Amino acid sequence: MINIVRIERWILKKILYTVWDCIYPVATYLLITSLVFLLPTFFGKADTLPPVLDFNNAMIINSIAAIILIFIWVGIICISKTSEKKEPIGMAALFSTELKDYVFIGWLGISLGICLSVAVSIFGISEQDEAFKQVNELIESQPFWLKIASVGIIIPIQEELMYRGLIYKNIEQRYNHIKAAVISSMVFAVMHMNLSQGIYAFLMGLVMAFIYQKTKNIYACITFHCSANIFAVFVSTNTVKGFLMENAYVIPAVLLCMLASSYVVILYLHKEYRRNI
Repeated sequence: MINIVRIERWILKKILYTVWDCIYPVATYLLITSLVFLLPTFFGKADTLPPVLDFNNAMIINSIAAIILIFIWVGIICISKTSEKKEPIGMAALFSTELKDYVFIGWLGISLGICLSVAVSIFGISEQDEAFKQVNELIESQPFWLKIASVGIIIPIQEELMYRGLIYKNIEQRYNHIKAAVISSMVFAVMHMNLSQGIYAFLMGLVMAFIYQKTKNIYACITFHCSANIFAVFVSTNTVKGFLMENAYVIPAVLLCMLASSYVVILYLHKEYRRNI
């Protein structure tokens, strides 16, 4: 006879472990970010600090918190037990994916990022999302170099280590890659704190989970994420915006080409890394 109580305890235990896998990275993120946001209390009135240490700038504070978190996530990943024989972070992992595949993955990030952003705009979600407008205004008010460094490089690295390197990986070991992809992407979406970015983050999170499952390489996910964000920063400049407005007739064709090429890259990754299913 099946022991119902034992099964219920087993299910409850798995659920609690899954909740823990999501909560402790999020709690760590919120704690470190909150502590860094207290820095203006100590340095905010210091006129002699260079602009890069302007603790009244929310983007700089987020970047500092992200750098601290990168070291924390790398430490946790390195000391955590893993079922894989190869190291999750290191030179061996970096070179486990060929250069051409990094290029394909980077292009996939750019093309899907643009297509999803346009889709969100077409449905009018971003126009009605006040929280998204505030975030967008903050980003656009920053110097170009800071947007590239923060939005394009530092924050994507931190997010990939957190959401794919920790949350996805831990849940995937307990269940399977599908449940891990959905749960980690949902957490990724919720943490963006607004509907427009949440929808975008959830869909992109599913793709990044797919890439991680196929390549078993966190650097591939970082390449995808950084490429999407850096290209978005370039597109948001006034020069590019002006060009697109003057040549709006080419946008549908460009988007169609991006979608087609994205489909080809996804099929390529699925075939090339079929062994990692």
